Amino acid sequence: MPTNAYNIMKSLLQDSNLISFGNNLIEFTNKVYLEKNRVTIVKNFYEQLLNWSINKMHFYNLQNGEKNNYLICNGIRAAMYYLNLFIPKLTTTVKTINEIREYGESLVAKFTNPIGKCISENSVENILKFLDKEYNFSSKVFSKSEAVFLLLSNTHKEYNSECLCINNNEYNRNLFFLYHMKKKKSISPEAVLFHELGHSLHAQYSGDVKKVPENVIDVLQDLCFPKIKQDTNEEQSELFADVLSIGLMYQTPYEKFDHYKKIHHNDKKAFKIIAEKILEIL
Repeated sequence: MPTNAYNIMKSLLQDSNLISFGNNLIEFTNKVYLEKNRVTIVKNFYEQLLNWSINKMHFYNLQNGEKNNYLICNGIRAAMYYLNLFIPKLTTTVKTINEIREYGESLVAKFTNPIGKCISENSVENILKFLDKEYNFSSKVFSKSEAVFLLLSNTHKEYNSECLCINNNEYNRNLFFLYHMKKKKSISPEAVLFHELGHSLHAQYSGDVKKVPENVIDVLQDLCFPKIKQDTNEEQSELFADVLSIGLMYQTPYEKFDHYKKIHHNDKKAFKIIAEKILEIL
């Protein structure tokens, strides 16, 4: 085990397990409290994170000399990106140390070691290439908010994946957190990715991923969801992401990952039309 705060900082840059991250952050705060020069150590910790970001994270993927407006990463690179996203801001030393400990505790509480599969980097890339070929998907959906796909080495206790759409004057990103599945035998990681891509398509179309436009609600109610207006905004948003994901997979090589077997093919055909109409507008 690391014996001092600087060794713990070094170990953070060599591990892709978010639980280990959490435990190391907790141990780091325990050690740094005992150091007389803790102000310097904490400042150096944030400098190390910044230097890592500058040296390791190149935003654009290159394909045949051309750059795409998305980044796919896994292993240590994905874990460190995740850490940089959510690590507390540097403020006063004691407050920062306490917040780092709380963050470490939250990682330990939220994650387990891998249970099911995680989608591969190659699969994500192939799906995006396919959607780009069919619809110029990434240039439309990620035109204002570039996408980062993080393939993380843990299972989240609540979610198979998460999508965070950030749109403001300072920072615009579609962040996809793709975890190992919660069960060994469940829906495929590919279906999970299509669902999250549905969320990002919704966000780009309406500007608000938390609320489905009324005209879309009306269409879905008439189509095959007669009780959709009784659902909460969150339930409607999740359903719309499913609709778009099914539409994007329908009559493609990725249709095999569609686990909604009871939905009639005529409805799925309509879902495809909805997805394509939205993409035409963008």
